[in-house]
Amino acid sequence: MHSGAGRVRRRQELSERLSTHVRALAGSSGVDLDRLRLFLQQELLPFTAAEEEHLVPVCHRLAGEFAHEVMTLDYAVIRRYVRDIEEIMYSLETGTAADRRAALEAELVTKAVAMQAVVELHLEKEERVYLSLLARHLSPEERRSIVHALDADRVIKLPDSERV
Repeated sequence: MHSGAGRVRRRQELSERLSTHVRALAGSSGVDLDRLRLFLQQELLPFTAAEEEHLVPVCHRLAGEFAHEVMTLDYAVIRRYVRDIEEIMYSLETGTAADRRAALEAELVTKAVAMQAVVELHLEKEERVYLSLLARHLSPEERRSIVHALDADRVIKLPDSERV
């Protein structure tokens, strides 16, 4: 896909930043929940929203309903993990009882690791299946237009005021 190198680099950076956050959660050092929340809301969710808006319809047109359903399932699962993680972080930040805190921290790590696996699988499918589908069936101009739309539509969403 034209501009594919830039898109691949951005996907790798997203994956690396997610891995850094997950390693911090799993480690013994203190975790900056605000940084994690900002990453989820300002990078991961806009990434998935842009793909849903611009990549899914094209893949649906080229490969049919099955491609559409598989892609949207990925995004729904990612959003569910983000919601679960945010709820756990909120509980941790609002004075959870000490006996419940360790269980919540363990659950946070479990959810983050699971989300990371889903994101990495999605990125791999995107690279091997979806983008190659576009490369085989679309003109260079159409591919450039989609890549531009994906990059331009990654709107930063501010965190909910209730959760900060």
